[in-house]
Amino acid sequence: MKLTIFTPTYNREMTLKRLYKSLKSQKFKDFEWLIIDDGSDDQTESLINDFIGENILDIKYHKQNNLGKQACWNKALDLSQGKLFCGVDSDDILYGSSNLYNILHKYSDLLEKDEFLIGIRCNSINSVTQKVDGISLTKNIGIFSYFDELLKKDFQAERIDIFKKDILLKFKYPISGEIKFIPENWFYIEVTKNKYKFLYINEILGFYFDDENQNRLSKSNYLKHAKGHLISSKSVISTLTWKNFFLRPDLYFKNLLKYSFIKIYLIFRS
Repeated sequence: MKLTIFTPTYNREMTLKRLYKSLKSQKFKDFEWLIIDDGSDDQTESLINDFIGENILDIKYHKQNNLGKQACWNKALDLSQGKLFCGVDSDDILYGSSNLYNILHKYSDLLEKDEFLIGIRCNSINSVTQKVDGISLTKNIGIFSYFDELLKKDFQAERIDIFKKDILLKFKYPISGEIKFIPENWFYIEVTKNKYKFLYINEILGFYFDDENQNRLSKSNYLKHAKGHLISSKSVISTLTWKNFFLRPDLYFKNLLKYSFIKIYLIFRS
């Protein structure tokens, strides 16, 4: 199988219908839709069974206790059958019906041939502005590390990735019983530390909903998930070189202050 589209979900029965409609419309068909249900208590399971009963998509459904988004990610890596892996949150959709097909047709060979390319970073449309955020590539494609994106403010944007799964397996989130959430920044920093890069393309794959009535799954309560944020901030601080520091001193001090505040908070909380 070429691709796994992975969706973590928790009580998202209404938005899952929108995503299902998007996936059914795709010109590219060689994918499985792997849904990891993080303990929903709404009608998600019944809804997914209805989707499966329609026999239109290859759907795999796994339900677990409420362990957090990163636990869903780790589990999906264990269960997925695709050589490529793309995470699409349950409150997002894919943009258009041919974009996924066109992107894989044009770039999958390049991705496969370069052992240090971990994935393709594609643009996403904002539901509020109806525009792509933060495009700064002057060419259609470019190979960069995540640090190149992180260290240039005008390069940062909401993006969606298509990964090589065999490399992803090296970078599972270090979650535990008391750590349910670690910001995704940790993952990208660890990937960069190990010399992997991304193929950045000026093509749209995702459409994300970010209006005031939608709660982004990627956002988290800062203090509720203090230990996870501590891990992420420590990773940034320990990885920045002096050259990086002078490019983005604000990034270093922001994470240093965040790390220090959380350490103090955890001491007093205990």
